[in-house]
Amino acid sequence: MQGRLFTGTFWSASYEPLHRLAVFERSTAPVVDLGLVDDEVAALAAALEPVERRRAAALIDLRAAPLDPRADADALWARHRLAFAGYRRYALVVRTAVGKLQISRLARATAAPAGVFFDPAEARLFCRQTAAPPA
Repeated sequence: MQGRLFTGTFWSASYEPLHRLAVFERSTAPVVDLGLVDDEVAALAAALEPVERRRAAALIDLRAAPLDPRADADALWARHRLAFAGYRRYALVVRTAVGKLQISRLARATAAPAGVFFDPAEARLFCRQTAAPPA
């Protein structure tokens, strides 16, 4: 299993078996209907079931996501956290300093090592590491 595993309105996902890397990319589509997002994230999780998550890393690229000013934006991420759970390491790529601050706070809730980056190349390097990230 490799290549593009899922393409939806809000998310796409691929898997690179050589690097044991699941890559998630958020689209530019704004969240208007939470039910549509819920359905898509469930389908995304199902598409990634064959990936042995405990041996793979996840790179989650959020740079294209539109700003979500809703007060419940963090709650939406929390609702979908299980769809992205179980990887041995996480790298999240953001576009802005505010995004880095917000995502860093959410990333602290994961049990696995997680890093937040502006540069996707740095995020990929982080995913290839096996030791714990620096504090």
